[in-house]
Amino acid sequence: RRSALALPPRYIATSAAPGEIGRLGWALDALAADAELPPLVVIAQPVPDAAVAGASDAAPDPGMSAAIPEALRDRVHLVRPRELADVGAILSGAELLAVPQEHIGAGYEILGALASGVPVVHSDCAATAELTLDAGVSAATAEEFAAALSRVTRDAGERQRLAVLAEDRSRCFSWAGTAALLWELHANI
Repeated sequence: RRSALALPPRYIATSAAPGEIGRLGWALDALAADAELPPLVVIAQPVPDAAVAGASDAAPDPGMSAAIPEALRDRVHLVRPRELADVGAILSGAELLAVPQEHIGAGYEILGALASGVPVVHSDCAATAELTLDAGVSAATAEEFAAALSRVTRDAGERQRLAVLAEDRSRCFSWAGTAALLWELHANI
């Protein structure tokens, strides 16, 4: 599946979008500042149109392509998944998930990364910090974000430690666990 999506062998994944809330610029600035960072794979539309009834199968948003500086075009891959399984393939193959966004939606990309043992470098968004806990690295500014991406990418031991914590953290988000908690709550009423 990854080869069909033309993904590089080593990469950082993100679902960031251009603008103040999406903060794709944070990830692009980090890439520009560190030539040794692996390529950035931008999931151009995290929820594939196939998952939305009646939606078309169009190309990625031209605004997304326009947001990528010419100097980085060979290091940034825009990928528009056709199916949710494509999103899973992208996330599970990533070295890191970069989440610079000011706000997150449902957070399923983060949960997918955690379940795949992929560490998360994220902004100081409270919801993201709550999902990742110690399986992620938080950064309050664009500069801190770039430094965290570089540090975690270069430090294989730290990446491995975060990967173990990511898999462990993902176990908190299972339907079986939710059902058990709900059953316990109901039993205590």
